[in-house]
Formats: sequence, C-alpha cells, structure tokens
Amino acid sequence: DEVLETHIGQVHIRKSALKFLGHDNRIDFDDFRQVFVLIVDGHVMNDNIYLQKAS
Repeated sequence: DEVLETHIGQVHIRKSALKFLGHDNRIDFDDFRQVFVLIVDGHVMNDNIYLQKAS
C-alpha cells in the first residue's frame, strides 16, 4: 500500500502497519537465522522478516 524510503532502499509496507513504526526504525540482518529484524525505537518489533523479490 505504501512505499517507505529507508537506508536499504524502498520498502513496501501495508498502510495498516504504519501505526507500529516509531521515530527510529531500523532493519538489521540476523546472520545466525538468516532473517531480517525490524527494530523500532530500540525494541525488536518483528524478528522474522523474509526478503520477497518484487515482480
């Protein structure tokens, strides 16, 4: 629904999910589990983000 500009490029996000974001939003990579982790204002919001290639 929405496109956010981030430090890793454009990220597509559902409009309803915007309410969960804060002022300091980061996506880091967990090498051990090979997943992306969403960190909002210093707290892990989602520790299970997988990359999906846009068509």
